[in-house]
Amino acid sequence: MKKYTLLFVLLFAFAGISAQAPERHDMRKGNKLYKQGEYDKAEIAYKHGLEKDTASFGARFNVADALYKQGKTENAEKLFQSLTGAETDDMRKAKVFHNLGNAQLKQQKYEESIKSYKQSLRLNPADDETRTNLAYAQVMLQQQQQEQQNDQNNQDKNQDQQNQDQQQNQDNKDQQDKQDEQQQEQQQQNQQEQPQDKQDEQQQQHKISPQDAQRMLEAVQADEKETQDKVNKEKAKALQRQRIEKNW
Repeated sequence: MKKYTLLFVLLFAFAGISAQAPERHDMRKGNKLYKQGEYDKAEIAYKHGLEKDTASFGARFNVADALYKQGKTENAEKLFQSLTGAETDDMRKAKVFHNLGNAQLKQQKYEESIKSYKQSLRLNPADDETRTNLAYAQVMLQQQQQEQQNDQNNQDKNQDQQNQDQQQNQDNKDQQDKQDEQQQEQQQQNQQEQPQDKQDEQQQQHKISPQDAQRMLEAVQADEKETQDKVNKEKAKALQRQRIEKNW
């Protein structure tokens, strides 16, 4: 609220700029309405005068001023801007730049308003009200830049935090994927080792003790001896038959 109070207090409302015939009646009517605070009706009156004299600097200036008072600052800025090149008198041109700066300041266009106030002071260095508005606009620009810097810092911090969170999530995912891969490898290894374990178990089951091996060897040897004895007996019988036949 302090900002806008300052602007209204320091605003140049040059509704009293002199008007020449034939728009004199409309300009006087507009000035009266302007002083009464009826800025919309004053705008209409000034425009009527402007229709009668399209080159009237006073009518155009007062229309822009009435627009500003109604809060139509963007339209007022455009009209004041058009007047900066339409006036050759330094004092009147300084007033145009002053009000142009006010319209820009109201829209928080601080850099533009500073340029306008400086131009006004070049044309009229003795204008303390313009100098005051210039100082105010410079302070507001510094505050705006500081706020923008703070917002940027906060955005950077938020972005850094998001990047850290994303990196942490990615690291967790990579760790989980690695654990899953290790588990799969372990399962595959266990599956490959199971048949060998069963084979070892079977081999263990078929493994015989030295005592059993000795008994089996003795049994084989006994079978071979028995077989050999049978063979020897058969040979002896055959030899005996040969002898008997020979004696015949």
